[in-house]
Amino acid sequence: RGLAQPMAATGVLDSSGSVGAVSGVPEKLAAAVEKLPEGACLFYPHANDAELSAEDRDNLTRSGCRLIPVKSLEEAVLELGIPVREIWRAGPYKGLNLFDVIDKGIFFGRDVDTRRALRKLDTRAADGCPGLMILAESGVGKSSFVRAGLIAGLHSQSDRTIRPVVFSGSLFEARDEGELTRALAREFEAALPAVSPSLDTLDEFTQWVLCVDQNDGQLLVVFDQFEQLFTGGRTDEQLARFARLLEVLQQAGIWVITCMRSEFYRDYAAVKDSDGRAVLLDVFGESSSGQSGIFDLRPLSPELLRSVVQGPVSLAGVVFSDTPTGANLVERIIADVGLNTDVLPLLEFLLERLYESRDSETGTITFESYEQLGGLAGALGLAAEEAVHDQRADVVETVLRALVQTSSDHQELVLASSVDITDLPEGHAESMVIRALQDARLVSVGIPDHDKQQISLRLVHEALIKAWPRAAALFSDHHTRTLIRNRDQLRQRALHWDESGRSPEWLPKDPSDIAHCLQLRKQLGSLELTPALQAYLQQIKVIACKRRQSYWLRLSGAVSAVALTALVVGFWGVNYWEARQNEYDENLAWLRINQDERLQKELIEQENALIERLRGFNSDDDGLTPVDRYLEEMRFGMRELPYDRYHEGIIYK
Repeated sequence: RGLAQPMAATGVLDSSGSVGAVSGVPEKLAAAVEKLPEGACLFYPHANDAELSAEDRDNLTRSGCRLIPVKSLEEAVLELGIPVREIWRAGPYKGLNLFDVIDKGIFFGRDVDTRRALRKLDTRAADGCPGLMILAESGVGKSSFVRAGLIAGLHSQSDRTIRPVVFSGSLFEARDEGELTRALAREFEAALPAVSPSLDTLDEFTQWVLCVDQNDGQLLVVFDQFEQLFTGGRTDEQLARFARLLEVLQQAGIWVITCMRSEFYRDYAAVKDSDGRAVLLDVFGESSSGQSGIFDLRPLSPELLRSVVQGPVSLAGVVFSDTPTGANLVERIIADVGLNTDVLPLLEFLLERLYESRDSETGTITFESYEQLGGLAGALGLAAEEAVHDQRADVVETVLRALVQTSSDHQELVLASSVDITDLPEGHAESMVIRALQDARLVSVGIPDHDKQQISLRLVHEALIKAWPRAAALFSDHHTRTLIRNRDQLRQRALHWDESGRSPEWLPKDPSDIAHCLQLRKQLGSLELTPALQAYLQQIKVIACKRRQSYWLRLSGAVSAVALTALVVGFWGVNYWEARQNEYDENLAWLRINQDERLQKELIEQENALIERLRGFNSDDDGLTPVDRYLEEMRFGMRELPYDRYHEGIIYK
C-alpha cells in the first residue's frame, strides 16, 4: 500500500488469519528496536504478551516504538490504517462474544445508527468537546456498536488515522485511585509512543496526558461498561475527579466515548463537585451548537433484526429452511424475539449454535436444530446446564456468586464482575466448574495486569445472569442477594482497612458486628475471598479469639472451683456444688448477652460436658483415683479444652 509507517512483525499466521505464538519474542523485539526508527510499530502475537516483563516494555518503548500485540492479521492491518471490508473469520456469528473492529463485515443492523453517531461526534469535536455517551438498556449491544460500528467506521475514513484506547468495565474494579491511575497509564502507553512516569493520582495522569504528543493520529478513548464506575463505593470527590479527567481529555482534543446502562443515568447525573456543579452532566452536555453528548441506542426493529439473522450467513452461503407449517425459520426467530429489547446476546448465541449444527452437505440450518437447541429462550440455558451437569450444584452456585456484584445504589441489581483465579489450585472443585464453563465458552480468562501476573475470570456476557434459569433463580433469591451485598460491603471495609495501613481503628469492635463478619466468612467460597478480605477476616478472628479467652477467664473461676470441689469433697459436697452451679448459670446468662450465638453454644456445650464428667468422677472402676484419671485424660489429649503443661501442673489457656 506504500505506507510510510516503519514496522516489524513476528508470529505464526494460519489460514483463518489468526496470529499464533512463537518463541523468543522479547529478544526479537529488542533486535527490531535497534534497527527501526522512532515511532515504528512492533507487531507480535497476543499469546506471547505475558512474556514481556515491565523492564522489557520500558526498554522497548523508550525509543518511541509502539508495542502492538495482535490476535489476527486484521488487527495489524487496521493499525496501519488500511480499512477492512467484507471479511469474517471462523464463523459468521459471534455468540456471546463482542463484535470487534475486525468483525465489521458481519456486523449488521446498525449502519444508520453508526452514521448518526459519527456525525454527532464530528460536530461536537468541531465545538471543542468531542465526547459521546452511548446510553441503552442491557442487551441492546452498546459495546459491539462502539467497536464494530463507531471505531470501525472511523478506521474506514481514509483521511483520518485513529488511535483507539478501549477500557473494559474491569478498569473500574481497581481498588483505589492509585491502581486505577496505573491501569489508565498502561493502556495509554500501549497506544502512544510515550512512557509514563510513576503516576498515583488522577490529577497526575491528567497533567501527563496533556503533555503527550498526539501528532501520530487522533486519540480516541473508550470507557465501556461505564456504570461500573458507580458500583465500587467511590466517594463523590473521587467521582468528580474522574469527571474532571474526561473533561480535560476533551479539552485537549482527545475524543471520549462511554457506554452506560440506562438504569444508571440517575447516578451519572448525581455526580457533583465541591461547588455543587453536576460535572458528569457537563462532560456530555450540549455543545456550543446545541449538540447533546448523549446518544440513545434503541433496540433493533424487526426489519433490522432480520438483517442481523440473514446477513452473516449470506456471506457464508448458508440458508435457513422452512418450518413444518411452511413459514421461514428466520420469521419464526423474529417472532420469538417479539417485543423483548434485551435479547441480542441470546440471539447471537442461538445463531452461532444453529450455524454449528447446519447440514454440512447442503449448508442448511433446519427447524429441527432450532427446536433441539431449545429455541431462543432455551438455547443459552440448555448449553450452560450441559456444561455443568456433572458438577456439584453448591460449587456452581459459589462460582456464579463470585462472578457478580451488587450496585451500591441499586441494591436489587446484580452486575457481572471479574474474579482473581491466580492462586486457585488445579483440581479444586471450583476450578473444575470454571474449566467446564470455559470449554462451553461461557466464561473468559484473561491477564488484566501483566506486571502482577494475575489471571482473572469473567462471564462472557451479562446475559447469562438472566437467561440461564439456574443463575436467574439464584440471583432472584433474597437470601443470595443479601449475602452478595453483605460480601461486597465487607470487601469495601477490608479495602479501607488495608489502605489505612491496617489500622485497628478500621476493625469492628461491637460483638454482634464481629459475629456477623465471622458468620459471613463461613458462607463465602474461596473465590469470593479477595486477599484483602482474607487478611481482614483473619484479624477479626484473632479479635474474636481474644474475646473468647477473656470470656473463658470469667468462667474459669467458677468451673475450676466446681472441679476441685467435686474431686476433693466428693458426694458430701452437695451444697457447695449447688452454689458453684448457680454461679456457673449466672456466667452463662452473662455470656448469652455478650457473646454471639455460635460461640455461646460452643462454650455452653463444653461446660455442660465438663460438669457431667465431674459429676461421675467418684464412680471409677479401673483402679485409678479420680485425680489420676482426670490428669491422664488431659495429658493424652482426651479433653477438648486446650491446656499447657507447666511443672507437672495444668494451666488453662
